[in-house]
Amino acid sequence: MRRYDSSPSSLVEAATCVWSQYYPEDHNIGIRQPGETRSAQYYSPISDTDGRFQAAMTFLNCFRDGEQWAPLLQVIRQRLQHYAVCDLTQANVTVVWLHYTELIRTGTADFERAVTENIEDVLLCLGIALCMRRHELRVEAEEDITRKRSMPVDRTKITVRLHGVTPVLPIAALKADVVNQFVSVVGTVVRVSAIKPLVTRCDFVCAKCNEATSRAFPDGKFIPPQRCENSPCRGRTLLPNRSSVDTVDYQKIKLQEMETTDVGPGRMPRMIEVELYEDLVDSCIPGNVVTISGIVKSINSEIHEGRYGKRAQANSLYILYVSANSVENSAKVSCGQR
Repeated sequence: MRRYDSSPSSLVEAATCVWSQYYPEDHNIGIRQPGETRSAQYYSPISDTDGRFQAAMTFLNCFRDGEQWAPLLQVIRQRLQHYAVCDLTQANVTVVWLHYTELIRTGTADFERAVTENIEDVLLCLGIALCMRRHELRVEAEEDITRKRSMPVDRTKITVRLHGVTPVLPIAALKADVVNQFVSVVGTVVRVSAIKPLVTRCDFVCAKCNEATSRAFPDGKFIPPQRCENSPCRGRTLLPNRSSVDTVDYQKIKLQEMETTDVGPGRMPRMIEVELYEDLVDSCIPGNVVTISGIVKSINSEIHEGRYGKRAQANSLYILYVSANSVENSAKVSCGQR
């Protein structure tokens, strides 16, 4: 059996350092960095009994195994859409591609069920596991004992993207029964929005006690705190600290079902909106035929139109959209094959 140089405590530290990038709502999990205004007491390490950490450790063991997921690690050559073997020790690895079918086939016994029931946490824990594996490999590669023991953790986030997802569904199949499921859908891009910054986390400073209250905004839903979290204060005037804002690139595209689909007389082709984040933005243009893999989500139709308040919240009509995990552009693939 191969011996791994990383101790359990160093793996907990590696996970702690990147944890809030995957789970912004756990803003108190981390290690204080030089120049931060918060005290070291504000932060705490991730508990090794946390179910998400235990899942990441299970995935880490799969990435260690040369017969399981280690051979599946790939990075993408952006221009030609070709995949190459991934070296986690390289400084520029921020996205790792895994083949969905092979991932299921060589995974643990209950991995397929976990993917079906809770794909969002699975993808996040896979990313955390890769960050721990990266730290482990760098510790193993260091020959100096002193440096090995004090090896700093690389805080660069690794995003896991899945390709080869089957079956590929038509847009017509995206209905209420697939909400919160991971699907793959093919269509023609008919509209793209401008690239915008999306706020994922922000600190709000109390005007009364000057203490900061942090808020994460999953799926871009901006819900500021109503009162200060400092128990003796409980002030109601909180101002956003713009210097603390975390943002990601965001773009929205509209996908239309293929022209070859028999739409019938008098019926418009079906369409669905797709949200792209981070490195996926600007990956396609109108006219491209793309295969989108991602999670089907729903949003209140009033909020989708920019209306808020009690009247909007009382609306019971929801709109489906896809939060993309990967975009496979047929135009780039054909360009690379020529």
